[in-house]
Amino acid sequence: MNVLIYNGNGTSSNSVKQTYNTLKTLLGHAYDVMKVDATTLRNEPWQETCSLLVVPGGRDSPYCEDLQGQTNDKIKSYVSQGGSYLGFCAGGYYASKEIEFEKGTPIEVIGSRPLGFYPGMCRGTMYPGFVYNSEKGARSVSVVYGQQDIKTYYNGGGYFVDAKKMEGVEVVCTYKDTDEAAGVLCKVGQGSALLFGVHPEYDIRFTDLSENEDKEKITKELTESLPLCRMMLSELLHKLKLKVDTASGPELKLTPIYLTALRQETAEAVAARMLEEADEHGIISDANDRFLVTRADKDLASLVQELSLTDNKPLLKILCQDRATTNQQGPVHPEKSQTPYFHIEKYYKALLERRSKEWGGGAWYHIGNVMFYSEVITSTQTILDK
Repeated sequence: MNVLIYNGNGTSSNSVKQTYNTLKTLLGHAYDVMKVDATTLRNEPWQETCSLLVVPGGRDSPYCEDLQGQTNDKIKSYVSQGGSYLGFCAGGYYASKEIEFEKGTPIEVIGSRPLGFYPGMCRGTMYPGFVYNSEKGARSVSVVYGQQDIKTYYNGGGYFVDAKKMEGVEVVCTYKDTDEAAGVLCKVGQGSALLFGVHPEYDIRFTDLSENEDKEKITKELTESLPLCRMMLSELLHKLKLKVDTASGPELKLTPIYLTALRQETAEAVAARMLEEADEHGIISDANDRFLVTRADKDLASLVQELSLTDNKPLLKILCQDRATTNQQGPVHPEKSQTPYFHIEKYYKALLERRSKEWGGGAWYHIGNVMFYSEVITSTQTILDK
């Protein structure tokens, strides 16, 4: 069975990517998650093998053009006969009977919509500052889900007007500051439609907020709330009778800790000092973890397997760059492909640029000359404490 994500005119490339990644994590163990365009929805017999049809964020008006006529009829028939529809932001607007978007502004959109899964109006934006094709107006907003206060990504979504009064509609979450419906579960014949004005599917690490003035605050809040967003989405997908992975996501494997430094000699000095504390295998042990200090180019598979059989403590590899593989005059760090979420070379470049503005080039500064980088470790706090 398939989970189909609409990827046609009007969809935001980032919304499609975020939707795909999240649903692949939550549903990929049981379903084929794939992207489809309007031609596929119009011409192919997708209904019989589809467990969920998803319309992600973007622009609602092009959806009207792309999906008009026969395609909308197929979607309505699919859901009413027992299928499930999931709409985020523009996908929520599009599935409502009426929409009212930025009334009285140059980007005003007002009108009826053909699906009508939500039997009332979706009105937006809920918060000011929205800019098409940009994250400038994006923000972190609180929604109330059960007893939980959850921060979610928001960028131009609406609220479902009078949702609490609508027959066949369950309000699943509300905007905390207004109590308006941010998410609704609608009964549609024998099927269901789950619609959101917010984006619980977003993992903020994969969104470029460089144009947003509050990017640090947004990133911090949404990174911390990601497990709650996944929990909420998992529980609501389960209500659509989907087989949701009961784990919070794929099991995270420990990643290497890279020893990086501003200069080769500094990296070598730090590595030598660590090895003074290590045993004959290059292992440093504390109360909770073990650290294997070794060269980055060394084949460790057999050694790691042997060491893992003799001790139950987690084994974290500290990788030191070999002199032959690094620029001896510049910073010492792994290739960018090995640390895709943080650009270490840019960090050291920015550090040197800032110091160059100090008297004498800031040569007396030492903080920041060495950095250990890892994406997944056992516990940052435990490692610092122990």
